[in-house]
Amino acid sequence: MNEKALEVLEQYDLEILRTWKGRGVYFLDTSKGLHMLKEYRGSEEKSEKIWQLLTSLENVQFFKTDLPVRTKEGNFITKDSEDTTYLLKRWREGRECDPRSELDVCRCMEGLAIFHTAAKEIWEFETPQEREKYEGTNLITEMEKRTRELRKVQTFIRKKQKKSEFESAYLEVIPQFLKEATEITGKMQESAYDDLRKEAIETGKICHGEYMQHNVLFDRSKLIMTNFEHAHLDLQCVDVSLFLRKIMEKQGWRVAQGEKFLRSYEIVHSLNDEERTILALRLSYPEKLWKLANHYYHTNKAWIPAKNLEKLKIFVNQQKERERFVKRVIL
Repeated sequence: MNEKALEVLEQYDLEILRTWKGRGVYFLDTSKGLHMLKEYRGSEEKSEKIWQLLTSLENVQFFKTDLPVRTKEGNFITKDSEDTTYLLKRWREGRECDPRSELDVCRCMEGLAIFHTAAKEIWEFETPQEREKYEGTNLITEMEKRTRELRKVQTFIRKKQKKSEFESAYLEVIPQFLKEATEITGKMQESAYDDLRKEAIETGKICHGEYMQHNVLFDRSKLIMTNFEHAHLDLQCVDVSLFLRKIMEKQGWRVAQGEKFLRSYEIVHSLNDEERTILALRLSYPEKLWKLANHYYHTNKAWIPAKNLEKLKIFVNQQKERERFVKRVIL
């Protein structure tokens, strides 16, 4: 462990027995159990909200969580000599969710439903302005922004004299998906999304914000949800759409698997027709294409990895299965 991280740990009431480095974090074996130290860009106020959320869930059956740890002075956020901020969390050991395991995914969906049932009316705000800081991104605004970015990349590539295989393939498919993105955004505007989002925020419904396989661990019969730094107020089906999209891309959008996954969620926490419509529109938006375009645009274009073209081909080839999945499973 480097000296800067060590000086941060002096601010906690912990006896460090051993340390080791993980994926961008430090793990600590301490006199009070396993902990994890990571760089953190959030505020003290947000950390307090996360702590409130997670302590309120400690007695909920089936799943466990990590938990921010206070310093000797009672704060959550610490800084080293170069003003880098850190967050220390009580950590739990477990194996990461396998996105290709039906059992693992079904358990993740069930755990998410239990979390959504419990995660409401926990945060209190004195003013609407304070609550607004914890609102999730408006999906319509996000879709409009990403569609503009897809079009900007199209314009950029068109102007290039020499085009790579990826760039040529992008120009070939982008008209179809720009049309699709525009239509989906229009349908979202016509849906009950704005009213449902407003209701979710006003009634204090909380989303995890980054619910994906990397943030779910298993310890025998327990599911461990981790990394709540992106938790926010929002329609909770947004969590469902993020997790399902990530999983179904790896599962090839197979209907039979998707039905099992969604059923595992709805046995605990059912979706109404309006929420299903929003979920369908969110999954129908060409998110993966935007991610590829965004990555391409903001990296070195002198050498474009072959994997970019491979991912683009997979996305296009999965289009019919994705449409079939949405119609058969969601709507």
